[in-house]
Amino acid sequence: MISIRLLDAEDHKWIFEACQDDEIQRFTYVPRPYTIEHAKEFAISQAGEYIVWVIQRSEEPIGVISIHDICDKTGVASIGYWIAPWGRRQGGASAAIALVVDYARQNPIITELQAKIADTNHASIGAAQRAGLSISQQACKACPDGELQVQGSVFSIQI
Repeated sequence: MISIRLLDAEDHKWIFEACQDDEIQRFTYVPRPYTIEHAKEFAISQAGEYIVWVIQRSEEPIGVISIHDICDKTGVASIGYWIAPWGRRQGGASAAIALVVDYARQNPIITELQAKIADTNHASIGAAQRAGLSISQQACKACPDGELQVQGSVFSIQI
């Protein structure tokens, strides 16, 4: 059973371990190398995100999903997510995205959810599509893929 809960300061321990993973470092903007201090700072400050949740399978944390920001003029909310190696290939990301869609439907300022995903990140694209997001446009800015910046696409769902 997948659920989400708000991030708290104690989450830094498992987040540090997860962010040592090559795939998380490949497709996100986490600092490299990722230190325990980075994890502590993220767990406390949430890196300026609008809201951050921990993705859980039963009670085990397996990833993070967040709303980065919400555009005041349009109500478009930008999301991002990652799954730790021990939680992959079990539907956690798509289930968490669906839960954030449910949250967005309860938030009167959100009109649309968008995820900007590198075209080479097939797992993330699949998760977004399984959660009901569809490709809406090419991303204006490149997305990370390791040391490279690659073309990305915007996947979205109207709320």
